[in-house]
Amino acid sequence: MMLDPTRTVRPRAARRQAPVGARAAMEVVEPRLLFAAAQFNVTTTADAGPGSLRQAILDANAAPNDPIEGPDLIRFSLGTGVHTITPLSPLPTITDSVDLDGSTDDGVTPSVELNGSSAGAGANGLVLASSDPVFASFVTGLIINRFSGNGVRITGAGNGLGINYIGTNAAGTAAGPGNGANGVLIESNGNFVTDNTIAFNAGAGIAVANTSSGNDLSINYIFKNTGLGIDLGINGRTPNDVGDADTGANDLQNFPVITAADPATAPATGMNVTVTVNSTPNTTLDISFYSSPTAEGQGQNFLDHTEIVTDGSGNKTFTYNLTGASPTDVFTTTATRVFTGDDGNQFSINTSEFSDPFPNVVQPGGPSEVYVNSSAWTTAFKAFLESKGLGDDVYGYKVFANGAATAGPASNPENILPWINANQIVLKYATAPTGGGIPTVGSLTFTSAKSQTYTATSVTQVAGDPTAYVVTLSKPLGGGNPTAGTAPTTSENGDRITVAVTGSTVSVPLKVLQGDTDHTGEAGTHSVLAADFSAVKKKFFKSTADVPAGNDTDYSPFHDVNGSGDILANDFSEVKKRFFQDMAGVPTAAASLSLSGITSDLFGSKNIL
Repeated sequence: MMLDPTRTVRPRAARRQAPVGARAAMEVVEPRLLFAAAQFNVTTTADAGPGSLRQAILDANAAPNDPIEGPDLIRFSLGTGVHTITPLSPLPTITDSVDLDGSTDDGVTPSVELNGSSAGAGANGLVLASSDPVFASFVTGLIINRFSGNGVRITGAGNGLGINYIGTNAAGTAAGPGNGANGVLIESNGNFVTDNTIAFNAGAGIAVANTSSGNDLSINYIFKNTGLGIDLGINGRTPNDVGDADTGANDLQNFPVITAADPATAPATGMNVTVTVNSTPNTTLDISFYSSPTAEGQGQNFLDHTEIVTDGSGNKTFTYNLTGASPTDVFTTTATRVFTGDDGNQFSINTSEFSDPFPNVVQPGGPSEVYVNSSAWTTAFKAFLESKGLGDDVYGYKVFANGAATAGPASNPENILPWINANQIVLKYATAPTGGGIPTVGSLTFTSAKSQTYTATSVTQVAGDPTAYVVTLSKPLGGGNPTAGTAPTTSENGDRITVAVTGSTVSVPLKVLQGDTDHTGEAGTHSVLAADFSAVKKKFFKSTADVPAGNDTDYSPFHDVNGSGDILANDFSEVKKRFFQDMAGVPTAAASLSLSGITSDLFGSKNIL
């Protein structure tokens, strides 16, 4: 995707940018009517020396800015076409206010490429450390790629990026070499990043450090980054909180939630997208709409934006018509807080992360269904799962289906695994994968909330089914001593494990509980008490092949604590290990960790099916 040379920076009467102190609203790419203290021209693509970009930055840093005359200018006189500068070491940090413009004469197409392949380990493309209460540095017209660090790192306040290609090739298209970390890393307040194409970076598109706020990140073209499109706190997905009272990076502004997307009824065209927003009461928010061809959860194409005001409870639900949208699009949104200054100018700050994509479909090449299984489960046990709509007699227990990349099937929307000994994951594809789409030992990654290490030891095709592959794990899900990192043959601890499949958007969270067998949540705590013994005892010597004879003997897989397919004495032992353990409790001693309950930060109080 390449920037449209005819479009304006923002479809508004005036560009709104994040204020630092008494910042005035300014147009991003309008002709700059600034009386510069000095201008430095880049006349060569050489790494250093007179006329180089390196020397221009050094000279601009050394030239003091006059508060009336404005920032120094860095301009490029390299001729027509795209010109590549290949730094042989990191470029100097920009410490003084500088207006750096590498765009073509039309002012909207980047024409200077910074190729960081020779800049050294950890090198960032540019570092902006300038700060100013009115206008710090502004960078436009650059193509920044191949740096092993971040494309741009911002440590000063009041800086801006506009109309840059960060991570793409020189054309700004979908074939970029990327940067080794984030496209843009922000570690300060009051900056704005808008109208940039940010793609193919190894980290997030835009990452905001937890101590930074007031940053306007709306209206960019962000896609195909390995991390999130926008990552507030640099810690992965940040869930919304009721009332938006939490604080952190960009005040952890809640993202909107898309609940529907339907074709518009004639004479209207495009798509009607319904959005629900929860934030602070009586707050003006700018909601930006994006589309992408897949559900990667970023925003490849900016479509439109609109302002809404939350009610006294902080809520707002509305439907907005996107005239240029298609039923094949996958939609995302962001929310940016808006306020009006004493002079009537609008300011925007604290852009949220991207919303969950809608519809949440699986990226081509990824599995369409995911199951957990065990080498110890009997055929009868798996047949029981199938009879209850919980899985399949070949693949096991279903935890992911119908393209819902963050939720399980209707029978188990929270992907909770209330038993143990699940040591296999089955990936089921809509069509048989080929070439690089075939899963391998190295194509799965596992993240454990209890810092356990899970690895795939083998990946084999299911006999007779070229669309399904069995991944055998190094130990059962939820297994291992959190202190010693051991790998017992059965799980003695719950865990929350995220399974990511390389080459697709599939990321499956698995919540493995430990021993609250009757799952009634005694006193709301999910404690393991005598009632759990009774729940197991009622099923003693029952198996999945038995015919139910009333509630007391109705077999449930959640009473087969060790997942063997039969209710036997070892199930008693597994429950007994957890006697008086509280599944919402926090471990108090290292010695008790191996039998500790699930902490409230993992699951809270959840009834189990």
